[in-house]
Amino acid sequence: MSDDNCCIKFCLHGAPLDLDLCCSPQEDCKTQLCSMAKTGTWQSMFSKKAIDKPWPRYVASPGTWGWERAAEEKCTLHHAGYRFIDPKKLFDDLVEGEHFNKKVCGCKTKDECS
Repeated sequence: MSDDNCCIKFCLHGAPLDLDLCCSPQEDCKTQLCSMAKTGTWQSMFSKKAIDKPWPRYVASPGTWGWERAAEEKCTLHHAGYRFIDPKKLFDDLVEGEHFNKKVCGCKTKDECS
């Protein structure tokens, strides 16, 4: 697969094999990452402050995940030998520069979600 933006569904003849198997890895990943961005849980100790802070790609503090690590932990990156998501780039408009773009999650700016 060469298209990083493809949407793959796990179904058999168009019918879900199982609710957990018939999914879009990109949609599910976006849901997971947006939840972390909106609640600030990417920065566990100061999550209320993190809601309105830029979410960087990498964070060296304990208990804090950059968006790359969050994608590695929370998203389906590979399945059956196919790569769905590159955690260093993500997909669509989720990344702006080196920061996660919270605006795609419905936040008022790329950094602020309160």
